[in-house]
Amino acid sequence: MNVSKFKAKMIERNIKSSELADCLSIDISTFYRRLQNSKFTIEEVKKLKQKLLMTEEEAIEIFFRD
Repeated sequence: MNVSKFKAKMIERNIKSSELADCLSIDISTFYRRLQNSKFTIEEVKKLKQKLLMTEEEAIEIFFRD
């Protein structure tokens, strides 16, 4: 997972970590832990992609390429 690009997308869309945690129905500390460890499920990636208005290519670039 490319955390830098993910954080840049959050800034671009003006979406806070707490909003994404709420979107995933997880605690903010869990969100940060998963972000740090790059351990989001496929369903969570789909929700994040939708919330951040990512294209398929952006999502692949951020979540599935090192």
